[in-house]
Amino acid sequence: FFVSFVRARLLTGQFPSARLAVQHIAVHEGLLAGLFAGFGSNLLRDLPFDAIEFTSYETLKMFWKFFNGDHEPQQHETAAIGALAEMLTVAITTPLDVVKKRLMRKGGRVGLSGSDGLNPCSSQRYGGIVDCFM
Repeated sequence: FFVSFVRARLLTGQFPSARLAVQHIAVHEGLLAGLFAGFGSNLLRDLPFDAIEFTSYETLKMFWKFFNGDHEPQQHETAAIGALAEMLTVAITTPLDVVKKRLMRKGGRVGLSGSDGLNPCSSQRYGGIVDCFM
């Protein structure tokens, strides 16, 4: 998980290299709290995402069978059902994904300063999942 976290921080231009990012995060934000910021929100997003996706896929497939004489959908129809289920799931879980990304990019601790020049975005921190919604 922390690899994607470090990558997200690198993509925002907060650090010039992965090594400096890990070093800075571990020292200034804490090893666990810094490198795993957003882990709870990741679970908060992924668990509902999977549940909604599988449920919507099976429900859409059941409707398809009901309207088509209980025949199994063909390969291209299964792909269309899967795509529709994915679109529905993404539409529902996007706010949770935004929270996860905010925590990963900004970190999870409040009150850090960017005085070392390595972390220009450090003036705004989120205090947790609820804070990201505000």
